[in-house]
Amino acid sequence: MRKQLMSMFLVLCMVFTLLPGTVTGAAILYPVEIDGTFYASLDDAVIDVKEGQTIRLLKDITLVSSFSTGSNDNSFTLDLNGKRLDGGKYYIAIWHTGAGKLTIKDRVGGGLITGTYSSTIYVHGGSLEVTGGTIQNTGSGTDYSTILNKGTGSVTISGGKVQLNTYGSAINNISDGSIFVTGGVVEAKDTSSFSHAIYNQTGMVSVTGGTVSSSKGMAIYQDGKGKIFISGENTLITSGTSGNGTICLVNGNSENTPLKITGGTVENTATGGTAIYASGGKVYIPNGSSVIKSAGKVMNVAPDLSGYTDVQITANKNAADAAGASLIGKEDIDSAEEIQAYKYLKFEAATVSDKVAVNRTTNTEYPNLQAAIDGVAEDGQVIQLLEDINLTAPLTVDADVSNSFTLDLNGKKLNGGDNIVMNYNSTNTLTIIDSAEEGGLITSAFGSTSKGIININSGSIIVASGTVENTGVAIYIDKKGSFTVSGGTVQSTGTSGRAINNSYGSVTVTGGTVQATGTSGYVIYSNYGSIRITDGTLQSASSVPTIYAVYMSELSISKGLVKIPEVHQPLHIIQLQATSG
Repeated sequence: MRKQLMSMFLVLCMVFTLLPGTVTGAAILYPVEIDGTFYASLDDAVIDVKEGQTIRLLKDITLVSSFSTGSNDNSFTLDLNGKRLDGGKYYIAIWHTGAGKLTIKDRVGGGLITGTYSSTIYVHGGSLEVTGGTIQNTGSGTDYSTILNKGTGSVTISGGKVQLNTYGSAINNISDGSIFVTGGVVEAKDTSSFSHAIYNQTGMVSVTGGTVSSSKGMAIYQDGKGKIFISGENTLITSGTSGNGTICLVNGNSENTPLKITGGTVENTATGGTAIYASGGKVYIPNGSSVIKSAGKVMNVAPDLSGYTDVQITANKNAADAAGASLIGKEDIDSAEEIQAYKYLKFEAATVSDKVAVNRTTNTEYPNLQAAIDGVAEDGQVIQLLEDINLTAPLTVDADVSNSFTLDLNGKKLNGGDNIVMNYNSTNTLTIIDSAEEGGLITSAFGSTSKGIININSGSIIVASGTVENTGVAIYIDKKGSFTVSGGTVQSTGTSGRAINNSYGSVTVTGGTVQATGTSGYVIYSNYGSIRITDGTLQSASSVPTIYAVYMSELSISKGLVKIPEVHQPLHIIQLQATSG
C-alpha cells in the first residue's frame, strides 16, 4: 500500500511540473512568473501581463533573442528580483516599443541587466523608469549606449544605476524625448575612452537628484537645440574631463538651448578642466542654491543672473572649495574674462535676517537698536544698521554707557515716527556716519521746537556723514552737551523749524551742511553757550537770521560759508559776553 501511494505522488508531481500553472514547484523549471503564474520565457509573459502587474524573474536568463514589449501597451513592472538578464553579444536585452510605461525594479538587490551589443535597452515607444537594479553595457565598440531613447517618450532614473563601460553614452537621447534623473546613478565609467553619462540632441534633460558622472568624458553633452534643467539640494553632476566641460553646450543658440541651474553641484575634477562650457547656448541661474566648481575654471561664459535679484555669491579664485572664499557681486562675474578667473562659485538667496543691527567690532547681531547700543563694551566699537528701522520708543544712551562708539547708518533710515529718536545722556562721544555714502537718514515727524529728534543732555555727538532731518528741531543741545558737524547734513524742513537749537551747550561746525529750508526757520538758534564755525556751509531760506544768538559766551566764524537771502542779516545777537572772532 505504501509503494502504491508513493507511485501516485510521483506521477502527480511529474504532471504538475509540466503545466504553466500556479504550483510552487514549477519555479524549478520556469524562469518567469506573474502573480504566481509561471512562464517559460519573458516573451510568453509579456503577452499576458496586464496593466499594473509585475513580471518577476526567478532565475538568471541569457537571451537568445531580444526581449520585446511588442504590441502590449499596458504599463507594467519588470522585477529583476536579484537575477541577471543578459543580452550577450548579439541582442538588445530589452526592446521597449509598447505605448505603456515599463518600470524596472529590483526588490532583492543585486539584479542586473547587461549586454555587449550596441545598446542594452532600446526605448522606441512609451516610457521607461528605472527604480532599482543595475543596467550596464560592457561592449568594446564605439558610440555604444546603455539606454537608447529614440522615441518621443521619457526615460526616468529614480533609483538604481545606469552604467556604461565603453565608448559612447550611458543614456543617449537622440530624439525629442525627455530624460529625468531624480535619484540613483548615471555614469560613464571607462577611464580610457571619451564617454558621456547623458548625450542629448533636441530633447530635454532634467536632473533633480542623484548623480550624473563621467570618468573622462562629459557628464551631460548637449549637442543641438535641446534644454537642460539642473536643480535639487543633493544633485551632483561631475566629471574628470579636461576637454569641453562637465556640462557642454554646442550647436545651439542662446534662444533655444538653455541650461537652467537652480540647485545642485556641477564640478570638474580634472586639472585645467571646465565645469560648464557653452559655445552654443545660454546659462541661466534665476534662483535657488547651487555650487559650480572646478580644478580649472567654473565657466567659459558669464551666466544670466538678471532674474536673481537677491542673489548672494560666494567665490574663490584659488581653490575649488569654500575655504578662503569671499562674497562678490553680480558685476564681478558679468563677463567671460572675469568669470574664468574663478574655481568656486556658490549662488544662493541673500539671507534675510530678523536682526536690525550688528556690532561690527564683535560681529554680534541684535534684534533691536537699543540692545545693540546697550551692548557696547569698549571704546571705538561700531554699531551698523542692517535695515531700515521704525522705532516704537526713543533710543536712550544713558550715563552708565561709559564708552564712545560709532553709529553707522549704512544707507538705511532710522525713523522715530511721531516721537523723539534719541536722548543722549552719556558723558562720552557718539559719532554718526553713513558708510554707504548716501541714503543714511535719521528722521522723525516729531515737530516740537522745544526738543529735538536728537537731544544731547551731556557728552558729545558728532555727525560725520549721513543726514539728520526734522520739520521741527533736528538737534537740541541742553545743559553741558556738545554737538559737532564735520560732514553730512543737519537740517530742518518745517516752516519755523530749527536745524540746531543750542541751550547752554556748544556747537562746532567744521564741515558738512547745516540748513533750514522753511520760510521762518533758523539754522542755529542759540541761548547762552558757544558757537564755533571753522568750515562747512550754513544755509537759510528764511526771513529771519541764519544764526540767532542770545547771551553767547563765544561766537567764532573763521572760515565757514554762511549763505543768506538778501532780505535779512546773517546774525542777530542780543548780547555777546565774549567773542573770539
